[in-house]
Amino acid sequence: MRFCPKCGVDIEKGVFCRDCSIENLDLKFKDMVVKFCIECKKVFHKGSWSVYQEINDAIKKVAIFKISNTQKIPLTIIVPDFKPEFKPGLNQEISLLIIATYEGVDVEFEIPFTLEFTYCARCSKKDSTYFEGILQLRDVSQEIIDFVQADLKEKEAKGVFISKFVPLKNGMDFFLTSQRYLRNLGNRLTKKFNGTLKFSATLFTRNKETSKDVYRLSVLFRERKYKVGEIIEQNEKKIKIKYVGKRIHGVDTSNGKKVFVE
Repeated sequence: MRFCPKCGVDIEKGVFCRDCSIENLDLKFKDMVVKFCIECKKVFHKGSWSVYQEINDAIKKVAIFKISNTQKIPLTIIVPDFKPEFKPGLNQEISLLIIATYEGVDVEFEIPFTLEFTYCARCSKKDSTYFEGILQLRDVSQEIIDFVQADLKEKEAKGVFISKFVPLKNGMDFFLTSQRYLRNLGNRLTKKFNGTLKFSATLFTRNKETSKDVYRLSVLFRERKYKVGEIIEQNEKKIKIKYVGKRIHGVDTSNGKKVFVE
């Protein structure tokens, strides 16, 4: 019969008994907590949020990363059967089974592990009053409104949300959570539709950590009255619009002469 050289207990295989093997593993467990976003189903790992397919695989990946294993001992992590409670602010406690192969012996023990259900930085902006800028649509057609609403709906998956929507007599205001997206949307509106675009920034606050001023952006898009190719009447003459800019000009359909539209 073999015996453990450390404590003298009889053993059937390996060099040390189970208890002494656990002591010799020199494994350290610190901050055994993993964060999950309940909105976009992402896990916080190595300082950033990333998508996961199976929650058990995400738990194993984070747990193995958090275990200090200086001896590079082969570890197997088994997640128990459990039902995740995807509720904001909830901490769910589970026990992970660790199987460490040391000196020819599989040593099994359990460690506590905490699942923290919350919102990632991006999803925390949804359904909140937070906004970085305002899209101001003025004197626009329903086509433009439909385009903006469809585009915003599509961008929700990327973390762009409408904080507030204010209808007005001659347009509407969209309070948006992404200043970068707002600027991009404004530029796309001018390329797709006939209109003028103006940007303005107002000081909102000052970042205490960076000591930098924080601004909110306003983007004003106003649809132009005339479109290229449109035929209008001016001074009892039919004018075909040829150019729309700071000044609008076209041609008199009766003689082909250039005419500025008032």
